[in-house]
Amino acid sequence: MILASGHTDEEVKYQLGRLLLSSNSPRLERKDPLDDDYVEHWAGVTDGWGAVKAAGQRLLAAGEARDAEYLMLRARLVAAGRPRREALNTPLSADRERDEARAALARALGHLVDLYAAYLDGRD
Repeated sequence: MILASGHTDEEVKYQLGRLLLSSNSPRLERKDPLDDDYVEHWAGVTDGWGAVKAAGQRLLAAGEARDAEYLMLRARLVAAGRPRREALNTPLSADRERDEARAALARALGHLVDLYAAYLDGRD
């Protein structure tokens, strides 16, 4: 849903790709699920996924607000007899929140990747 929203950027896509690779490592399956390090690791991963979910929801909400602002601007331009394409080049107040939410999602994804990597490397 995040990728389909159209509000991601290359950094979010990059971190998501890293996460897919690290979270599906066959080395995770070889770990002993009764090991204390394993239990602690998964507690951190669960928290990390919670942060990713919250950041993703924030991005979706900020993206929806930005889309609504864009549509209102476009409607005002059309009503004033101006070209719709003018709205494409007009900065919107909602752009900042969307950009901040996008950066927060990229950071949350990167942190989750780091949790997987630390555990797999034995540094957790």
